[in-house]
Amino acid sequence: MGNGGECVEVAAGELMLTRDSKDPDGPVLGFGAGAWEAFLATVKSGRLDLPR
Repeated sequence: MGNGGECVEVAAGELMLTRDSKDPDGPVLGFGAGAWEAFLATVKSGRLDLPR
């Protein structure tokens, strides 16, 4: 099964840095620890899942 080409790369450090793997020279977003933990909790809860 393919990955759909929708990949996000994450680098951990003082900030969690994220970028679109298809555009490595594009923008990078940085998140503090609290914001990153809140984001992960939301993803894990399924609240961001698209309806099928």
